[in-house]
Amino acid sequence: ALVALMSRVLPALGPSAVAFVSLERRVNFCLEGMCARAPAAEHFHRELEAQRGLLVGSLVAPDGVPQRFEYERAPTLELWRVRAACASAEQGASERREVRTLQSRSRATSSSGAPRL
Repeated sequence: ALVALMSRVLPALGPSAVAFVSLERRVNFCLEGMCARAPAAEHFHRELEAQRGLLVGSLVAPDGVPQRFEYERAPTLELWRVRAACASAEQGASERREVRTLQSRSRATSSSGAPRL
């Protein structure tokens, strides 16, 4: 529902509109596949990929983001920068490369459970 909402709101706000989404990869053991998985994070990644024509998401290293209140930054924290996809072919190609890079990172972290930022 969040990704669908962003796909409607961000394009309407204009090209400079950006949403930052923070999520924690909660890793659970899945009996179905007999493996450790992060189903909520995987769902977010799938939904973001499904909106590829409308949205572009990229991982942001949380180290560069100042903390405004005290909390522990777990290694499972993911910070995503999501914006409306652009219409230009050059930027579109760059965004597709960015998405493929994120997908390969996501696949790599799915097996280990911890993101590699």
